[in-house]
Amino acid sequence: MRIIAHLAIGSIVILCGCATQTHIRADYIRATLPYESAVLVKSAEKTRRANPDVEAGTTALLDQLIIEDALRLDICLSDPHVSEKDKSYARKVLPLVVAYIATNSVGSGFQPGVEYEMLPDDFMFPQRMKIRDVLDELIRDQK
Repeated sequence: MRIIAHLAIGSIVILCGCATQTHIRADYIRATLPYESAVLVKSAEKTRRANPDVEAGTTALLDQLIIEDALRLDICLSDPHVSEKDKSYARKVLPLVVAYIATNSVGSGFQPGVEYEMLPDDFMFPQRMKIRDVLDELIRDQK
């Protein structure tokens, strides 16, 4: 009888632990959502318009941040534990981010089918990710 009670308590602890992890991840996704994405894209577009022959290195940092924002927004939309309010924001902003990526060939330095190491110990991103494939899929979905 005692064994059954211990098994039941152990099962509950395991189930609660798993549920807690999913909520922690969803909270982390919400906390790291790129709420400045629209402003960042508008700034990058303005920089490119003001300097049409701008070198790739000049906008490289902005472009890298925009790629990261696109990946974060995509992960937000694919996580079932993220609130609808946050997904609604991601649905509004993602087309703007993807349009910038497509128009300016942002991410062209990433090769299709190649996995790249992501931020170490980041709770949101997987350890390795096929960045070009995700960006291409986002561009395809927006058309």
